[in-house]
Amino acid sequence: MKLHVKPFIITGFFLFFTHILMSQHTFEQYWGGVVDDKIMGVCEDSDGNFYLRTITRKTSTNRIASIIKLNPLGEIVNEKIFDIPDSSFFINTLYVNSEDDLIVIGKKGKKHGEYPGFIFMKLDSDLNTIIYKEYTIPENYKNIYFQDVVLINKHQNYVFGGVAKINTYNQTGDYYFMEMDKNGDTLKTNIYPDEGTLFINDFILNPDSISYSVFGKYMAASYSFQKATVDSNLNITNIIGLTPSYEYNGPLTAKNFSDSTILISNFYFTGPTSFGADLNIMELDKEGNIIQDYLWGNADTADYAFWYKSLDFKTKNSIFWGGNIGIYGAWDDTPLTFTLINLNENLEPNWQRFYGGDHHYEIYTLLATQDGGCIMVGLRENCDDHTNGEDFYVLKVNAEGMISTNDSHFEVSDAIVYPNPGNSVLHLQCGVPHFHFELYDSQGLCVYHQKNIYKQSTLNINHLSTGVYIYRFYNKQGIIEQGKWVKN
Repeated sequence: MKLHVKPFIITGFFLFFTHILMSQHTFEQYWGGVVDDKIMGVCEDSDGNFYLRTITRKTSTNRIASIIKLNPLGEIVNEKIFDIPDSSFFINTLYVNSEDDLIVIGKKGKKHGEYPGFIFMKLDSDLNTIIYKEYTIPENYKNIYFQDVVLINKHQNYVFGGVAKINTYNQTGDYYFMEMDKNGDTLKTNIYPDEGTLFINDFILNPDSISYSVFGKYMAASYSFQKATVDSNLNITNIIGLTPSYEYNGPLTAKNFSDSTILISNFYFTGPTSFGADLNIMELDKEGNIIQDYLWGNADTADYAFWYKSLDFKTKNSIFWGGNIGIYGAWDDTPLTFTLINLNENLEPNWQRFYGGDHHYEIYTLLATQDGGCIMVGLRENCDDHTNGEDFYVLKVNAEGMISTNDSHFEVSDAIVYPNPGNSVLHLQCGVPHFHFELYDSQGLCVYHQKNIYKQSTLNINHLSTGVYIYRFYNKQGIIEQGKWVKN
């Protein structure tokens, strides 16, 4: 196993870093073996410890799951591995309850993609098993994809939602809901056969604490996704098709914003092909009408929201919203950047930061932390050498999106250029809404300049010779960001 963490606090075989700023800890770490490792989700207990939901590719058909506990400094203090001989294990759901116990919904089967049953577990904070129960899925189904959400209704019961699939390789499935008591005993279930449902994007408890809202991608209808209302008996009572003027895609994160509105994050396609995609966040009323929204991205690149959870907040004036910035088709061979945007309650940016760009990153989940910061988890891979596979990746930032150290392996940026290296076009993204841009050659001559840019721009640089250039973002207050760009 290899582990890289910045900067210099050594515990056992692990290298970590931490810095305290107004009681906020920040850290970055990445580690893994020679196979593909991914962190799919994260939750936090009342003491500020973090629990990571991970998956490792054991073989082409089998997976290993684990739960890794980090203390508030980012140090690994415990791990529970689910490695079943000749089988595959996957954790769908990880949740910390009010007693700081972990609620786990997992599934096991002979191969990845076919899980005839699922498992309910309750673990204590040291990852010891308190309750373990197994269940079979409904007859004629091959798998259930549970959303990484545990809802606690007014009866203090656990409610889960997912999609049951008849054919492992079929994209469509049927809504499946389940309610359990605190001991994992089933109280009620319901399944809704419908050939059009692709998956549940998110599942939230309504303000009345007895009904639920389900957001799903719906392939059999003209609208891109739907909002379904589920009552206390787990019956669907209403379905609203959401039909914006552009095509929405997943992933989608939903969170109650007020007693009557919901905040939603996802991305949408910006053209007739899937090459271009932009991030989108919007506030909806109960009828699915858009009250306000905010768009971000370049039309000819794929800027897509974090796959499983891209939106979270503790207070409405500090909304964390994140996305991966990249180009479809490039994936593992292209260094990718990810971004974190902080919004106020009017969906106006307080700030925006950019991270990465030195390796291939894919972030799956973000979580607003109780100290006012944000933690992001996913994977990191070397673009030039795939022999070591994908690594687990964690980044914890403070309330301003900063890593409180001068020794991170990359610099947090307020603006970026990409791709870098590049060739015919150069994309500009900036967290400062209005800026100017200049590009200088190795002799110090300005070879390109553009003024009064709003948020982003795309430049045609076919005429430039190969070599190393210096770029500069600036406004009347001074330099926003500067660095090197290479043209191949």
